[in-house]
Amino acid sequence: MQQMVLFFTGTAAEISAIESLDNHSFKLTWEETMGYKLALAYQKRVQEK
Repeated sequence: MQQMVLFFTGTAAEISAIESLDNHSFKLTWEETMGYKLALAYQKRVQEK
């Protein structure tokens, strides 16, 4: 099964979901994507003391 997800990274955005591109909405919710898992892992890592 092919899944499409886009996310934006940067110092201010960290990792942010992109809901659609060129009027094409993605089928999966953000929480169902690998991008979401990456965002959680990143947040956990940068919040460690």
